Amino acid sequence: MATPRVVDLRLEHPLRCVAVRPAPRSAGSGGGAQQQPQAQQVLLFTDGGCFELLGLDGAGGGAGGGAGSAAGAGVRVGPAVPLRDADNAEWPCDEVRYATYDASSSSLYATTDAGLVRIDAEGRVTDPLSGYDRLPFDIKGLEAIAVDHLGIVYVAAEEELCMLLLPSRQAGQVAGAEAHGAGGGLIQLTSANLDGGGLQYVAYDPRLGRLYVATDRAIYGVRGTTAALLAGGTNGGSGMCRDGAGCRACFRFIRRVMPGHDGCLYVVDGRSSLQLRKVTPDGVVSTLQQLD
Repeated sequence: MATPRVVDLRLEHPLRCVAVRPAPRSAGSGGGAQQQPQAQQVLLFTDGGCFELLGLDGAGGGAGGGAGSAAGAGVRVGPAVPLRDADNAEWPCDEVRYATYDASSSSLYATTDAGLVRIDAEGRVTDPLSGYDRLPFDIKGLEAIAVDHLGIVYVAAEEELCMLLLPSRQAGQVAGAEAHGAGGGLIQLTSANLDGGGLQYVAYDPRLGRLYVATDRAIYGVRGTTAALLAGGTNGGSGMCRDGAGCRACFRFIRRVMPGHDGCLYVVDGRSSLQLRKVTPDGVVSTLQQLD
C-alpha cells in the first residue's frame, strides 16, 4: 500500500466538501503555439466560506493565509473565493454537502441543506430548479449528484436515480427532452434489483462518457434505464473486503465514488476503518491505501 501524505491545513472552520474546476486563465495566457493544459483549481467549502487550496502542483506560489495555512511553503489554504447570491449578497456555504463541475456551463452544481444550487465561474449562486413544480423526491434530501457532458444533472434521491433536464443550450440533444420542453424536465431511471442497501451514489466520467451508480457494496454502469454490475455485490458476505474483478470483488461499505483522470473510479470504502480503492473501467478492484 502507498503511504498517504498528510498535511494539516489548520482550517479555522469545519470542512464541508472539496470541489475541482478549471482554474481561471490569466489575461495573458491565451494564444501561443503550444498552449499549456489549463490548470485545476481546488476549492474548499467550509463553514467560514469558500477558499482555494494552493501548492498541489509543487509550485508553492500564490497568496496564502485566508483561513489558516499549513506548515511550510507547500500545500496550504489560499485566499477566499467570493460567492454572491441573486441579490449580490454574500452567499454562505456552511450548508454545502457535495459539489461537482459541469463543463457544459463552466459551473459547479452543489447540494445544500436547502436543495440544489449552481455556482458559475464568477461566483454567482443561483437556483437551477426554480420553476420546477412537482419533483418526485425531497429537494432538501439531495446527497449525490453528477453532471454529464450535456449538462444533464443526475440525482441520487430516496434510493432512486433521477435525470434532471435543466435549461441548457444542448438540452434538445437528449432523447425525451422534447417531451419535457427544451427548458427542462425530469426522467426517473430504474434502480431496482441492485445489490446492497439501495442506491446511494452517482458519478459521471467525462473522459469515457460513462455514468455510474453505487449501493453500499456494489458499483454499476448505467446505460439508458438499465444498470449493469461493474464490481462488488453480495458475493462473499457482508463486511468483507476483497480485491478482484467484477462480482469476485467485495466492498465493506461504499462511502464515496469519484471518477479519476485515468478513467478509473476511486472509492472510499469501509466502516470504522477506511480504505481508498480503485476500480478500472472493466471492473477490476484493487486497494490503494489505508486512509486512517
